[in-house]
Amino acid sequence: MRLLARPTVRTTAATATALACALVPVFLFGALSELIRGDLGFDEAGVGAGVTVFFVAAGLGAVPGGRITERVGPRIAMLLGATLAGTASMGIGLLAQRWWHAAVLLGLAGSAVGLIDTGGARAFADVVPPRRQGLAFGIKEASVPAASMLAGVAVPLLGLTVGWRATFGLGLLLVPVVWLALPPQVGARRRRAPAREHAPPATSTLVLIAIGSAAGTGAATATASFLVPAATVAGLAAGLAGTLLAAGSLLSIGVRVVAGHLADRDADRDLVVTAAMLALGTTGLVLLATDLRTAAIAGGLITLGAGWGWTGLVFLSAVRADPGAPAAAAGIVLAGLSTGGALGPVAFGVVVAQASYTVAWSAAAVTMALGAIAIHTASRQRRAAASAAT
Repeated sequence: MRLLARPTVRTTAATATALACALVPVFLFGALSELIRGDLGFDEAGVGAGVTVFFVAAGLGAVPGGRITERVGPRIAMLLGATLAGTASMGIGLLAQRWWHAAVLLGLAGSAVGLIDTGGARAFADVVPPRRQGLAFGIKEASVPAASMLAGVAVPLLGLTVGWRATFGLGLLLVPVVWLALPPQVGARRRRAPAREHAPPATSTLVLIAIGSAAGTGAATATASFLVPAATVAGLAAGLAGTLLAAGSLLSIGVRVVAGHLADRDADRDLVVTAAMLALGTTGLVLLATDLRTAAIAGGLITLGAGWGWTGLVFLSAVRADPGAPAAAAGIVLAGLSTGGALGPVAFGVVVAQASYTVAWSAAAVTMALGAIAIHTASRQRRAAASAAT
């Protein structure tokens, strides 16, 4: 009980839950699409378009969200973001009668991501000791695949029993948890920025991190979106393909937490490890491109584990880049992540429709490799700036 009462633990738990609040609506929209489409009158293209609206809104709101957070403080930003996302989720269930109704509400939920992610970055910088920030970001980012799994579990447990409209109430049910868990210390006072041995990286380094994040997350989210149908085309049974996605999501959760914990031990290797994970994820995509059953299993696990397990590290690098304004720095990185999330699945689907899964996986591998190169370049640029400052 004492552990649960600690401000660092409560802040981490509240931030992870708040992020889940924002992500549950879009994951439910995809998971429950077979039930929703008949009621609202749209096709499979409408599902992809709705997901794109969410991530576009998250991307557009990232940098402004960071500025708002720096002005109003992390507590208000996260509570506002979680409440907005939960209300949007409930609104989809209660109010949506057409596709565009759901799309507008998904956009509102997406805009909340900017407040939550940047609020979490500011809160971690203020409350969480530097030696635990990597772990905190890893746990927070683990809520992304966890929310995806929650949406998947909700389909048979709730969607097929009480209906898809009631199921969207899940997002609102998480909001009180955020309000109760977030400690009053968050935003009440600011931790003095830790003394740094090196000068913070230039803005160009953050932009490189954002570009690498966009490329990496675009390929990774496309994998999460299309792994099941692609695996069935490769010869896996539908049940095994679904199990593969669940196993990959679980692996991604574990990798994010472990990677964050290891980053706390070495403050200068967060970007090096990120680039290495993206490179390893590239090999997983190459395996998926072979279109073989055994390769699909290995490739899916590698891509979702390593190729999608680094997002906490890039947020950590943003906080370390500018400890005086971590929310603004995190907003730049979030813009890259959201851009990749918006464009990756759409581009992958177009390539599949025009060519094949083999070509699409190959293109995704090239994209993730470019992301690894961008992150590696950012790491070298940061080291060069640090050397010049000493």
